[in-house]
Amino acid sequence: MASRVRPLISAVSIVLAVVGVSASCGGSDSGSGGQPGTSVDVPASKFSNQSGQRSIDISATDNDFTPVYVIVSAGTKVTWDNEGRNPHNVVPVDKGSFTGVGTSDFGPGQAYTTSFDTPGDYPYYCSIHGTKNMNGMSGVIRVVAKK
Repeated sequence: MASRVRPLISAVSIVLAVVGVSASCGGSDSGSGGQPGTSVDVPASKFSNQSGQRSIDISATDNDFTPVYVIVSAGTKVTWDNEGRNPHNVVPVDKGSFTGVGTSDFGPGQAYTTSFDTPGDYPYYCSIHGTKNMNGMSGVIRVVAKK
């Protein structure tokens, strides 16, 4: 009996691992999903205030997001455009705060769009050129309530 249980447990573990990896991969447009992430300690003067806009664009060039810090109203569509020569990705610092996009779907000339519905801070980074500690290629979407 024990010899039959061990292979079954291994098979179930593999299936669960595959499902977990599939669920964590980013898509093109899936909404902000979970709750806002970590509050960031960045002076308000560093943020580009785009609140009131229906949509905004963030440029991903080689090693930079521009603008880096953005304030948007709840419901705003945010589009990252890869205008660089290299593949990038958009990874939320706090897993589940929004979907993000993987490198295979964000090469040169590609775009990724999502919307942010819940007020709060959504820090993100490119895992190729930055870190989750907000070093290198990183940024923050600060969502405020609609007026």
